[in-house]
Order: sequence, then C-alpha cells, then structure tokens
Amino acid sequence: MHRLEAEAFADDVEVSLQCGALEAQVPERLFRRLVLLGRAYELHRLSLLQEDAVLDSVQAQSLSDELEFVRELVPTDHALATLLAQATPVVLAASRDAKSSLVIEWQ
Repeated sequence: MHRLEAEAFADDVEVSLQCGALEAQVPERLFRRLVLLGRAYELHRLSLLQEDAVLDSVQAQSLSDELEFVRELVPTDHALATLLAQATPVVLAASRDAKSSLVIEWQ
C-alpha cells in the first residue's frame, strides 16, 4: 500500500472528532501527520492537537482555516485529503454554533 492512499491506514486506531450528533473517525497516523504539518508550518490550533482536546466555536473556526491551508498545501496526498473530507464537516459544524464544542479524542 502506498502512504498517500487512504487504504494504507484502514486498520489504524482512530481519532474521534465530534460535535453533537456529527462524528468522524479518522486514522491516528493520518491525524498525527496533520498535527505534524501544523507544527512544521507553525499553525497554532493544529500544533496543539497532540492530545485530547475540546474546542469552542472560535477555536473550531481557527482550526477550519488551518485545515483549508493544509488542503491547499498538499493536494497530492490523497490519504490526507480523505481525512480532511471526513473531519471538515464536523469542524465546520462546531465553528458555526457558539453553543457547540468540538471534541477530539485520541484512542
């Protein structure tokens, strides 16, 4: 399996992103790749997600902006694109509702 294809991570332990009833389960190694890219590019919110976190709507909006930056940065990383497609709707839901939280849990 190729490291740029989502199938290579199918059996990974998952990281959970949840906002209310919306939830995404994403492969841990891919989420770690995302966090490391955040650290490499000094993206504030992403670089802090190395452990469980609860983000308010303002923080979720900041994370949403950073996810878009990463999406544009690595367009040929299909595995990461799959993670972003799963996670973005949950992050956006949290960013649009001041009463919501985005809960991120490492397994």
